[in-house]
Amino acid sequence: MPGPNGTVSILIMIRCPSEVRKVSRDLFLLFRKAGAGVVQHLGVWRSNIDAGDNIEAIPPYTFKGKAGPAERLVVGKHGDKSHHVLSYLEAQESQKPLRLDTSWLAFGHVDEFFQLIPAKDDRGWVAVISDHRLAIKLLEDTEMAGHGSLPAISRKKNTRWPKSCHVSECHQPVNSITVSQTLSDKRLIMLNDVCAERIDKNINILKADVGLTNEDIIRIPSLFIESNSMEFEGPCWGLKVGAFFPAVINNLVLTGYNTCIAPHPWVQLSEGRYFVEEIRNKYAEIGMKIEFIDDWNSHYRVHCSTNSSRNMSAKWWRSRWVAGSDRPLVIRF
Repeated sequence: MPGPNGTVSILIMIRCPSEVRKVSRDLFLLFRKAGAGVVQHLGVWRSNIDAGDNIEAIPPYTFKGKAGPAERLVVGKHGDKSHHVLSYLEAQESQKPLRLDTSWLAFGHVDEFFQLIPAKDDRGWVAVISDHRLAIKLLEDTEMAGHGSLPAISRKKNTRWPKSCHVSECHQPVNSITVSQTLSDKRLIMLNDVCAERIDKNINILKADVGLTNEDIIRIPSLFIESNSMEFEGPCWGLKVGAFFPAVINNLVLTGYNTCIAPHPWVQLSEGRYFVEEIRNKYAEIGMKIEFIDDWNSHYRVHCSTNSSRNMSAKWWRSRWVAGSDRPLVIRF
């Protein structure tokens, strides 16, 4: 709110309901201070559905004559189960959180296939969506160019999979799986087709609720892999998936720097040509830069392993927020 000496604000951080995660106590020990508070509503830690990675925010928008002046939260749901803090979020009486189906994901988080980033257009933002079709097309082009024997994941050092990977593929060196072997894995392709159906249904929810159009969607190549030992016997049976290679979409947006910090996908298309070039071009379409880091062993993702807060110094009461304004995201820890 406006004050005599500038913006008066208080940063509120939410501790997710997991008493066993000691690192979350740092919110109280290291970050709580004048102007920064912490709220917690502890309960039984049911599953990863209750993690902070399962909350996203849609920037201000107008659709069908209805204005959404504040950011609208997006949370993932597993059937009839929703995030533990959903009731707290709804009690803010701002805008009703939008719920997307994340029950098919191993971690069950919206940030595994969906991202919102600023764009220099009339809306001011776009949605980034994981698309296995693009990944398959790039791998097919690689094979047709005579490079099918290249490793599908091209890590030359430390070729063990992360400890979180438990499927059969994870019992062999990462670089032993070739591009051609990946394309000939019918089970993998079928699995990704079903994932695409789930993603498309969520996109339709976004289109119906906030007016998202195909022009507002940037698709980037991504592949999913089974994340448990359950047999896949139909469109919904036992479907739990994770990222085959590090999911670029799980990145952190540094709005003030017009840059995304993403995990390196380690996919080689030919000698000296990598997935990262294709992905850079996708983000460049809306004027966003992207930098890649190696967090293979530590987290395999970036958005899930970082926390960010808003710079609330902008005089928002004087003008409509637009992409690229002085409201950057900054990494806190």
